[in-house]
Amino acid sequence: MAHSLIAGNVQDDVHAATSQQRFISLGYNMIGVVTGQVDLTQEFNAMGDQTEVSNPGLFPLQYNANPDPCLNGR
Repeated sequence: MAHSLIAGNVQDDVHAATSQQRFISLGYNMIGVVTGQVDLTQEFNAMGDQTEVSNPGLFPLQYNANPDPCLNGR
């Protein structure tokens, strides 16, 4: 996993039911609430990773399209 945002969900963001379940971080992830068998000392410790982020500071998605139809670059 790399360059991912997993934070701000309803209950838990990352959960592993058993110690055999592992996450491999390639860096620059923003991880929120961690539950279960996830070990942050071994997982999500690559360069740029942020863990236990309670509020990622994002707004809900919204429609931002131009009301005019596309004219193929004209």
